[in-house]
Amino acid sequence: MRRQIIQGAHGTIEVLCRGGTGETSLFLHGIGATASGWDELIKGLPGRRVAWNAPGYGASSPLNSAAELHQYVDSLATVLDGLGEERVHVVGHSWGTLLAASLASDFPQRVRSLALLNPTPGYASLPPEQRNALLASRLSMLGELGPAGVARRSAPSLVSPHASPELLEAARELAAGITEQGMRDATRVLFATDLLKILQSGWEGPMLVLTGDDDSIGGSDLAPEIERRLRGVRHVAVARCGHLAPLESPGLTATELCRLWNSCPTESS
Repeated sequence: MRRQIIQGAHGTIEVLCRGGTGETSLFLHGIGATASGWDELIKGLPGRRVAWNAPGYGASSPLNSAAELHQYVDSLATVLDGLGEERVHVVGHSWGTLLAASLASDFPQRVRSLALLNPTPGYASLPPEQRNALLASRLSMLGELGPAGVARRSAPSLVSPHASPELLEAARELAAGITEQGMRDATRVLFATDLLKILQSGWEGPMLVLTGDDDSIGGSDLAPEIERRLRGVRHVAVARCGHLAPLESPGLTATELCRLWNSCPTESS
C-alpha cells in the first residue's frame, strides 16, 4: 500500500492507499489497531481503498490539546480534501465506528454509505461516577502496560473462542505503531461519545451493521437497537466471530461490504 501524508489543522495525518478503478472507500481502525490492520480485508475489495491512521497512530501526529471528537472528524474531512475525494464509502471498526458515524452525521454529503463493523456504543451514557471510575482504570492500565501491553492482555477477549493460535497472535500484534498519547486521547473520546445519539442526529443513507456471534464487547446487543431506531439498516451477524471481523472473517466481511456498495445509487442518479 502507498503511504501518503496529509497536513491538517490538527497536525499531520498518515493514510495508506491501495489503488484501483471505481469508487473510493475509507477505513477507520479501532482503538487498539492501526491502518495496517485492514490489510487482509482490503485485499479482497474493489476500487480505491484508503485506511487512515488516527492522530497518535502510525505516523500521524498526536493531538496538541485535550482530544475531542470533532478534532478527529475535522481531520477526516481534511483527509478527504487532501485525497481529492468528494464522496466515499466509510467503514469503521469498533472505536472507529464512532468516528465513521460522526463523519456521516456532520458531513452527510461526503458519505455514500456507512458500514459499522463490530460497533461500540461508547460510554457517554453511563452514570458519571461509573464512567469516571472505568475511564481512570483504563488510563491507569495504559500507563502501566503501554499500548502493546494492553493489546496483548486484551487480545483473548477480542477474538472468538474458535480462533486459531495464529489469529490470536495477530490480534496481539495489532497495536504496533500506536503511541501512548494516541491511545490515551482515543480512550477519552470513547468515554465521551454515544453512538446511538450520533446516528440519530443526521444520517439517513445506506448502512451496514456487522457483528460477530462471539463478540463480548457489545456490538451484538447494540445492533438490534440501531435497527429499531433507524430505517434502512442491514444487520449481518457472523458465526464463530468475535470483535475483530476484519481479521477473523475478511472474506465474508468483504462480501457484505460489496453488497452494501452495490446497493447505493450511482453518482449520476
